[in-house]
Amino acid sequence: MKTLLIGNTNSIWIKKYIDEILLPFGNEVFLQDDIRRECVYKDEYLSKGIKFVGDFKLNPILMKIPVVMTAHYKNSVVNAIEDNNYDNIVVIYCDSINLSVALKAKGKNTKVYTLFIGSDIFRANKIELSKIKKLINKLDANVVCSSLNLRDKCNSLFNRKCSLIDFGNSALPYIDKAFETGIDECKKRFSYEGNLVFITAGYNANEAQQHKKIIDVLSNLKNKERLFVIFPMTYNGRKEYIDEVEEYANSKGLKNICLRTYMSEEDIGVLRAATDIFIHAQKTDAFSSSLLESIYAGSIVLNGKWLYYKELDEMGISINYFDDFDNLDQQLNEILENYPKRDYQYKMKISSYCSWETCRAKWKKMFEGDKNV
Repeated sequence: MKTLLIGNTNSIWIKKYIDEILLPFGNEVFLQDDIRRECVYKDEYLSKGIKFVGDFKLNPILMKIPVVMTAHYKNSVVNAIEDNNYDNIVVIYCDSINLSVALKAKGKNTKVYTLFIGSDIFRANKIELSKIKKLINKLDANVVCSSLNLRDKCNSLFNRKCSLIDFGNSALPYIDKAFETGIDECKKRFSYEGNLVFITAGYNANEAQQHKKIIDVLSNLKNKERLFVIFPMTYNGRKEYIDEVEEYANSKGLKNICLRTYMSEEDIGVLRAATDIFIHAQKTDAFSSSLLESIYAGSIVLNGKWLYYKELDEMGISINYFDDFDNLDQQLNEILENYPKRDYQYKMKISSYCSWETCRAKWKKMFEGDKNV
């Protein structure tokens, strides 16, 4: 089976989809080579027999003109792929440009799918959503990979059924491995001394994570000297903002570290094992893998009430919700009266939900034409 993927070739979502879905199925995989950026995984992909298409470079000056760049991108990719008879084309991270490219490259027997990540919908403006809506009904199927909330939103926006096929989570075995090393040893990886409570705030460097409001709460707690705060800031943000967060936390007297470099799954495992409390206060979110990993690791999870997940209710998983940052202050003071204890009762439920085997089985049905996934 020949499958073409269209999207940001540096996306971790595309990499996981290739490694965990397409290659295990024995697919011959093709990737559009996005002229707007260099693919950091290119050597690895080539070693796995993955072929790149649309490798057409444009004058750097012309690349700075959005209309010219977009037109050149569309034409170069379509010209490179329209003569290939693909079985499937999958657009990962859906936008109107990539949808247009996919439809122009569609052969007589080609099936075209979209895979919505979450941010592609939540961050799209009304004009972009309108463009997507006009194209969406020409596709064979739409898939959502993150949450029931996102699926329902897409169904409502586009008046068309979307299937939910969540990605598996490759970090869970590394969390288990980190626990074998020991929680204290994991904490030492972050350069601390003393019997401190580790709090992880958010999971990326986007300002929507509301880091500064979290800092305001933590710095006013009765027992702030007992805290060590970790800010995972490895992607999706500006260096200037990361510097601001670090300086602000220091000015408030908080022991902290901003993680700035790429984290492997082994690193993520160590972080989750070290985390006693996970604070999730992002303004909008589909269904964060960091949240699921934290529940799996037995951390106390404090989640903004505006971030409601039907999946947790369906799995019978209970977490702590805070209405606003004043309420977060109250809950943290109560938790810190005693050293927070881990709760591992939901570990097996998370493991089952995050299984790559389950994800692969659903995609197999989808490729076979079963739209009732």
